[in-house]
Amino acid sequence: MVWTELAARIEAGGTVLVPGRAIARRIVATWDRTKAGEGRAAWESPSVLTWDAWLERLWEEGVIAGTLEPVHLLAREQELALWTQVLREDGVAVADVQGLAARVAEAYGLAREWGLSDAAAAEAAPGAEPHAFGRWMARFDEACEARGHLPRARLPDVLSARPEALEPAVGSPLFLYAFDAIAPARRRLLDAFERRGGRWEEIRLPGSAAGVRVARVAARDPRDEARLAARWVRARLEARPGARLGLVVADLGARRREVVRALDEMLLTAPCPGPDAPRPYLVERPLPLTESPLVRTALAVLTLAVEREAPLERVSSLLRSPYLEGWEEEARGRARLDCALRRARQRRPSLDAVVRSASEPGKGWRCPRLAAVLAALASEVAAWPEADAPGEWARRFARALERAGWPRGRRLDAGERAAAEAWHDALTALGRRSDGEEPVTPATALETLHEVVRARAFEPPALRDAPVIVVDLADALAATVGLDGVWVMGLDEVRWPPEARPTPFLPAAALREAGCPEASDEGTRERARRITEALAAAAPEVVFSHAAMVEDGERGPSPLIARHREVRRDELGVWEEPTFAERLAEVGGTVVADDVPPPPVPAGEVRGGSHLLKLQSGCPFRAFAELRLRADAPEAVDLGPDRKLCRTVVHALLERVWRDLRDHEKLLRLEDEALEALVRRHAEDVAEAAGHDFPQVYTPTFRRLEVERLVRLALRWLAVERGRTPFVVAHLEKEYEAELEGLTFRLRVDRVDRLPDGRHVVIDYKTGQVDPGDWVGDRPADPQLPLYASVLGKEVELAGVAYAQLRSGEKFCFKAALADEGLLHPKEEKARKGRKGKEPLPPWAELIVVWPSALQALAREFRAGHAPVRPRDEKACEWCALPALCRIEAPPPGRDAVMSEEDDDGAG
Repeated sequence: MVWTELAARIEAGGTVLVPGRAIARRIVATWDRTKAGEGRAAWESPSVLTWDAWLERLWEEGVIAGTLEPVHLLAREQELALWTQVLREDGVAVADVQGLAARVAEAYGLAREWGLSDAAAAEAAPGAEPHAFGRWMARFDEACEARGHLPRARLPDVLSARPEALEPAVGSPLFLYAFDAIAPARRRLLDAFERRGGRWEEIRLPGSAAGVRVARVAARDPRDEARLAARWVRARLEARPGARLGLVVADLGARRREVVRALDEMLLTAPCPGPDAPRPYLVERPLPLTESPLVRTALAVLTLAVEREAPLERVSSLLRSPYLEGWEEEARGRARLDCALRRARQRRPSLDAVVRSASEPGKGWRCPRLAAVLAALASEVAAWPEADAPGEWARRFARALERAGWPRGRRLDAGERAAAEAWHDALTALGRRSDGEEPVTPATALETLHEVVRARAFEPPALRDAPVIVVDLADALAATVGLDGVWVMGLDEVRWPPEARPTPFLPAAALREAGCPEASDEGTRERARRITEALAAAAPEVVFSHAAMVEDGERGPSPLIARHREVRRDELGVWEEPTFAERLAEVGGTVVADDVPPPPVPAGEVRGGSHLLKLQSGCPFRAFAELRLRADAPEAVDLGPDRKLCRTVVHALLERVWRDLRDHEKLLRLEDEALEALVRRHAEDVAEAAGHDFPQVYTPTFRRLEVERLVRLALRWLAVERGRTPFVVAHLEKEYEAELEGLTFRLRVDRVDRLPDGRHVVIDYKTGQVDPGDWVGDRPADPQLPLYASVLGKEVELAGVAYAQLRSGEKFCFKAALADEGLLHPKEEKARKGRKGKEPLPPWAELIVVWPSALQALAREFRAGHAPVRPRDEKACEWCALPALCRIEAPPPGRDAVMSEEDDDGAG
């Protein structure tokens, strides 16, 4: 086995060089476990280094010994910054300059490693600008030489040219393991090392091994494959508690959550383990730093500091973040502050606005500790200069976060502490970019910090010698060291072997001629074949798997594993017991230990108006959750006004217009020009008022557009009103009280018209879809107008109720229930009196008798605490934001959790 060879070399005092950190850690862990198993209390750490770490050690020792000139060896971030500067100075205009710089830096490293001459590297790749890469290389090298910098890609050549710098290393033989091919620059350095008296050899990958059981299995889909592998792991650990297992995953970055979830389900006994809970597996793949909520909070704080305002989504995440000082005491108040900013339609709240809102006395969203730290942040930012060196901005950003109370909201767990350390390393990397750079603005420094963070990763703490390691297929050779079993996932015919993807900045022909395996399909296939053979000989038991069905169709096994015997699932000997989640699902539903209803609602005023009855009719649980538990979702804030705000301005305009007109006669007397002037004046006032209340929505440009929209809408509706029978507007936006089953409802009625015979009609404006058929039945789906009729019918003689439908894309009209046909509009409302092609509404005399009893029944249910999860139909769940609370099937993806129509009465 390969471990026997490696251990012998390490025992003899050799240095093992490997291509990546994952395999280096695996060798060290296996060595330590072996020594501990021998009963030793202490032992010398093995010398296992990546190739890059070995080069850096040689460089440092050479500089200290004086055999190498003490020029500055560029750190990765500094090299990337220099490449970015070269591209920008060359006029490259792309959205992600740093991403392009990273790819160019990779191509530069390949060119140096594989010995491409500058002329060969400068040849135009297909589709690329002629000689662009050659020009960038030349400018990069000139900049490095002018500044006394040494790029890491040139380090092998520098060391080869000064063999005396290799003297400290010749006493320890080198053993190279798991390298695909030794590039010319590396071979020149190894030859120089050998000429200086050193000794090196390459340990070949295992090609076969006696006694290895290799099997191949097809899973139903990727999720099933992950669970099957996790069940195999569980079975092997139970059968042999001291076993060491490897799980190799193709594209681990994309499948990490899926694999970790399957392992948690199978290996952890607690149903909901905390982030600090020890896990018996180690994922050998760092997480992108951008995935850390702690780091996202830090970036959000700095964005708010630099720009002095931020999108509501980012401010909202700050208010809900547990990483700002005082969060544990003010979490509820900060959530309320988030809702308050949303109600105010603060699309881009400013730092000062958040401080003011958090400081408002007597408000449920008052958060004095948040206000204090954000005020301290604002004070810190006020002293910033317009421009400074990146290193100074790194220090200022750190002070700004300290003033903002980051990350002191609560005690951090181990993973968050690791992310915080990686964040501080990113700030240090920003500081290292100061050399040779001109002063930059805080916005540019923050943009650079974003680039640094996107390029970095962090490793959550884990058991260094966990019994199970999880590695990406790119690091698969880490699974060839000291394991008792290996499962390799994702080897289907499309993914393995992978396609060759040579860099577009270098001519593929030159790379192929130099021997670079990544430059051709043949080289890539050969590399995949060697890795597959090494994995097949890596442990006494090896399982290759693939998913038979993926999103884009069926998949067969990779041709590289097709020769191995396919086995059925029941032949694998996996763990067959149900997991905790599966046992819970077998219960067959929720078990209620004590089915006690919520306490009754005390008599008195309730919030919600007629909307309370609508919710109770649609789903009693939703009424209970939204109106008693206050579990409604925060409002979404878009670029423009939402439907609720649009409806509000339409109501305000029509109220103002009818306060001027007052009756049908005056409407008829006005000429078209005069009527338009009247409407325009009121539309301008309404838009101005909306701009005062919601300045970030109703900007000056938007107000001008809104005025024109309102004028068109109002004139179109008034044309309908002109065709009506005579009437006088008796009341506008009048408040009423309704008492049902001891509950007091506050109502605001849009409009009440008085007819010539003294009877009255209630009118409510609607900008959404309405259906009079929703007014009937024992549980009316839309009880708003029935409630109005029940209340006003006690004060005046009612002749009907009507919705005035002002819906874009449809004909403006009345949808009414009337005592007599033609009361509102002799030509219009009769045709719209029915229910979308269903049978007509019952007579008015019947409706006003049955409505009160139906409304009383709904109010009685609500007050008694009747709150089962029992939606009337699918429509009742369509706009509900609480599927996670009631556990009913969620609404279709893409639906916003908002009401289809703002149909309350303006009540609190």
